[in-house]
Amino acid sequence: RATGLLRDAVELDSTLYEAWLGIGTYKYWLYSKLKFITWLPIVPDDREEGIELIKKAIRHADGSKYMAMHQLIYVLIDYGRTTEATHYADTLMQKYPDSQFMWWAASQAYFKLRNYEKAEAAYRHLDSLLTVDENANPMHRFKCRYRLGYIALQLERYDLCEQRCNEALAMVEQYGLRDGLGEELDNIETMLQECDQKRKKKN
Repeated sequence: RATGLLRDAVELDSTLYEAWLGIGTYKYWLYSKLKFITWLPIVPDDREEGIELIKKAIRHADGSKYMAMHQLIYVLIDYGRTTEATHYADTLMQKYPDSQFMWWAASQAYFKLRNYEKAEAAYRHLDSLLTVDENANPMHRFKCRYRLGYIALQLERYDLCEQRCNEALAMVEQYGLRDGLGEELDNIETMLQECDQKRKKKN
């Protein structure tokens, strides 16, 4: 219903670029989230058009330009164009050095690209923002340390991986975060075991 109203708005004034952002976002995620029924002709693949509409908003919507970039990062990651997503991530990190919101997107982009050096730097900065925020969501802090642990393992920094994993587990106990974290907790156990094995192999 909201998208219908946005379409009505741009029919009246095509320079309402914030409305194009909403329409483009809807067009992309409608198909992406309904892939399991996309064999139905009523669900057209408008993802390319959605991406172009979001880019249109970036070019012209002064008030929501950077919000459009933030949305586009997640869209491009989902679409498999991760390298392109990092270009927008670089812009957001420079423009909003203190925004957790923007740094989550940037961290995710480099993580999905498997550029673990840059991903580590981005997550470490995000972790510092979360640490000084008295109102930070404990789950966000856990996710950040969890990702830092995984990245450390990929970079063969086993002591650091173990440290980050234990910090994440401490947050689980401190804030009672176990609900919904089955997969992450299993992964942490696996990472700790792998660190121990790798360390023994080195010795």
